[in-house]
Amino acid sequence: MFLAGKSIAVNIILRRDSIRARMSSYLVRRILADPRVTVHTSSEVTALEGDDSLEAIRIRNSATGVESLLGCSGLFCFIGATPATDWLNAACAADKDGFIYTDVHIAEKSLGPPWRELQRSPLPFETSIPRVFAAGDVRHGSIKRVAAAVGEGASAVSSVHRVIGVPGVPF
Repeated sequence: MFLAGKSIAVNIILRRDSIRARMSSYLVRRILADPRVTVHTSSEVTALEGDDSLEAIRIRNSATGVESLLGCSGLFCFIGATPATDWLNAACAADKDGFIYTDVHIAEKSLGPPWRELQRSPLPFETSIPRVFAAGDVRHGSIKRVAAAVGEGASAVSSVHRVIGVPGVPF
Protein backbone atom coordinates (compact mmCIF):
# COMPACT_ATOMS: atom_id res chain seq x y z
CA MET A 1 0.00 0.00 0.00
CA PHE A 2 2.96 2.29 0.61
CA LEU A 3 4.17 1.90 -2.97
CA ALA A 4 0.68 2.29 -4.43
CA GLY A 5 0.34 5.45 -2.35
CA LYS A 6 3.37 6.82 -4.23
CA SER A 7 1.54 6.23 -7.55
CA ILE A 8 3.56 3.11 -8.29
CA ALA A 9 1.78 0.21 -9.99
CA VAL A 10 1.89 -2.86 -7.74
CA ASN A 11 1.31 -6.49 -8.72
CA ILE A 12 0.73 -8.98 -5.92
CA ILE A 13 1.37 -12.58 -6.94
CA LEU A 14 -0.33 -15.14 -4.70
CA ARG A 15 0.08 -18.89 -4.88
CA ARG A 16 -3.27 -19.25 -3.11
CA ASP A 17 -6.59 -18.87 -4.87
CA SER A 18 -7.74 -16.08 -2.55
CA ILE A 19 -6.18 -13.01 -1.02
CA ARG A 20 -8.53 -13.37 1.95
CA ALA A 21 -7.05 -16.64 3.22
CA ARG A 22 -4.28 -15.18 5.38
CA MET A 23 -4.71 -11.42 5.42
CA SER A 24 -6.76 -9.09 7.58
CA SER A 25 -10.07 -8.03 6.06
CA TYR A 26 -9.11 -4.38 6.52
CA LEU A 27 -5.97 -4.77 4.40
CA VAL A 28 -7.77 -6.90 1.79
CA ARG A 29 -10.39 -4.17 1.35
CA ARG A 30 -7.69 -1.53 0.87
CA ILE A 31 -5.77 -3.65 -1.63
CA LEU A 32 -8.81 -4.57 -3.70
CA ALA A 33 -10.10 -0.99 -3.71
CA ASP A 34 -6.85 0.55 -4.97
CA PRO A 35 -6.72 0.77 -8.79
CA ARG A 36 -2.90 0.84 -8.71
CA VAL A 37 -2.81 -2.69 -7.20
CA THR A 38 -3.42 -5.82 -9.27
CA VAL A 39 -3.79 -9.16 -7.50
CA HIS A 40 -2.85 -12.33 -9.38
CA THR A 41 -4.20 -15.38 -7.52
CA SER A 42 -3.24 -19.03 -8.09
CA SER A 43 -0.02 -17.77 -9.62
CA GLU A 44 3.71 -17.95 -9.10
CA VAL A 45 6.78 -16.15 -10.38
CA THR A 46 8.61 -18.48 -12.77
CA ALA A 47 11.35 -16.22 -14.14
CA LEU A 48 13.04 -12.86 -13.73
CA GLU A 49 14.00 -11.03 -16.91
CA GLY A 50 16.30 -8.15 -17.76
CA ASP A 51 19.81 -7.38 -18.87
CA ASP A 52 21.55 -5.12 -16.34
CA SER A 53 18.61 -4.87 -13.97
CA LEU A 54 15.19 -6.36 -13.44
CA GLU A 55 12.85 -5.40 -16.27
CA ALA A 56 10.06 -7.97 -16.03
CA ILE A 57 8.81 -11.05 -14.23
CA ARG A 58 7.18 -14.06 -15.79
CA ILE A 59 4.25 -15.53 -13.87
CA ARG A 60 2.24 -18.69 -14.43
CA ASN A 61 -1.34 -19.20 -13.28
CA SER A 62 -1.49 -22.69 -11.78
CA ALA A 63 -5.26 -22.98 -12.37
CA THR A 64 -5.16 -22.15 -16.09
CA GLY A 65 -1.52 -22.76 -17.03
CA VAL A 66 -1.42 -19.34 -18.69
CA GLU A 67 1.92 -17.52 -18.52
CA SER A 68 2.20 -13.73 -18.45
CA LEU A 69 5.04 -11.26 -18.62
CA LEU A 70 4.73 -8.26 -16.28
CA GLY A 71 7.03 -5.28 -16.60
CA CYS A 72 8.62 -4.43 -13.26
CA SER A 73 11.75 -2.89 -11.83
CA GLY A 74 11.56 -4.26 -8.30
CA LEU A 75 10.56 -7.48 -6.59
CA PHE A 76 9.77 -8.11 -2.94
CA CYS A 77 9.53 -11.79 -2.14
CA PHE A 78 7.52 -12.96 0.86
CA ILE A 79 6.51 -16.59 0.72
CA GLY A 80 4.88 -16.92 4.08
CA ALA A 81 5.66 -17.19 7.72
CA THR A 82 6.05 -20.93 8.05
CA PRO A 83 9.57 -21.77 9.17
CA ALA A 84 11.44 -24.40 7.16
CA THR A 85 12.42 -26.41 10.23
CA ASP A 86 10.87 -29.81 9.46
CA TRP A 87 14.32 -31.29 8.79
CA LEU A 88 15.10 -30.96 12.49
CA ASN A 89 12.57 -33.74 13.18
CA ALA A 90 11.47 -32.07 16.41
CA ALA A 91 15.01 -32.41 17.80
CA CYS A 92 15.11 -28.74 18.86
CA ALA A 93 12.59 -27.22 21.22
CA ALA A 94 10.14 -25.21 19.10
CA ASP A 95 6.81 -23.45 19.48
CA LYS A 96 3.56 -24.84 18.05
CA ASP A 97 4.28 -23.17 14.69
CA GLY A 98 7.78 -24.67 14.34
CA PHE A 99 9.82 -21.59 15.31
CA ILE A 100 12.96 -22.63 17.20
CA TYR A 101 13.44 -21.56 20.82
CA THR A 102 16.90 -20.19 21.60
CA ASP A 103 18.86 -19.13 24.70
CA VAL A 104 16.64 -17.64 27.43
CA HIS A 105 13.44 -18.67 25.62
CA ILE A 106 14.15 -22.39 26.05
CA ALA A 107 12.06 -23.96 28.81
CA GLU A 108 14.09 -25.56 31.61
CA LYS A 109 12.44 -28.93 30.89
CA SER A 110 13.93 -28.84 27.37
CA LEU A 111 17.47 -28.64 28.75
CA GLY A 112 18.31 -32.30 29.31
CA PRO A 113 21.41 -34.28 30.32
CA PRO A 114 23.77 -32.75 27.73
CA TRP A 115 23.34 -29.37 29.38
CA ARG A 116 24.03 -30.76 32.86
CA GLU A 117 27.24 -32.30 31.52
CA LEU A 118 28.30 -28.99 29.96
CA GLN A 119 27.47 -27.17 33.21
CA ARG A 120 26.28 -24.09 31.38
CA SER A 121 23.15 -22.48 29.98
CA PRO A 122 22.56 -21.97 26.26
CA LEU A 123 24.53 -19.12 24.74
CA PRO A 124 22.83 -16.38 22.71
CA PHE A 125 21.13 -17.99 19.67
CA GLU A 126 21.94 -21.54 20.87
CA THR A 127 19.05 -24.01 20.60
CA SER A 128 18.03 -26.74 23.03
CA ILE A 129 20.68 -28.89 21.34
CA PRO A 130 24.15 -27.86 22.51
CA ARG A 131 26.30 -26.32 19.77
CA VAL A 132 23.35 -25.93 17.37
CA PHE A 133 22.41 -22.31 16.72
CA ALA A 134 19.42 -20.62 15.09
CA ALA A 135 19.18 -17.06 13.81
CA GLY A 136 16.77 -15.09 11.69
CA ASP A 137 13.23 -15.95 10.71
CA VAL A 138 13.28 -19.53 12.03
CA ARG A 139 13.93 -18.32 15.57
CA HIS A 140 11.03 -17.89 17.99
CA GLY A 141 10.58 -14.19 18.76
CA SER A 142 12.68 -12.89 15.88
CA ILE A 143 11.67 -9.64 14.20
CA LYS A 144 11.28 -11.30 10.75
CA ARG A 145 13.24 -8.67 8.84
CA VAL A 146 16.33 -9.21 6.68
CA ALA A 147 18.45 -6.67 8.56
CA ALA A 148 17.56 -8.28 11.89
CA ALA A 149 18.35 -11.76 10.55
CA VAL A 150 21.75 -10.60 9.30
CA GLY A 151 22.49 -9.03 12.67
CA GLU A 152 21.39 -12.18 14.51
CA GLY A 153 23.59 -14.32 12.29
CA ALA A 154 26.57 -12.08 12.93
CA SER A 155 25.90 -12.14 16.67
CA ALA A 156 25.52 -15.93 16.66
CA VAL A 157 29.07 -16.18 15.29
CA SER A 158 30.34 -14.83 18.61
CA SER A 159 28.56 -17.65 20.44
CA VAL A 160 29.94 -20.19 17.97
CA HIS A 161 33.46 -18.87 18.61
CA ARG A 162 32.94 -19.32 22.35
CA VAL A 163 31.76 -22.91 21.90
CA ILE A 164 34.62 -23.97 19.64
CA GLY A 165 37.22 -22.19 21.75
CA VAL A 166 38.52 -19.51 19.44
CA PRO A 167 41.56 -17.93 21.13
CA GLY A 168 40.81 -14.55 22.64
CA VAL A 169 37.08 -15.21 22.96
CA PRO A 170 36.25 -15.85 26.63
CA PHE A 171 34.01 -18.75 27.59
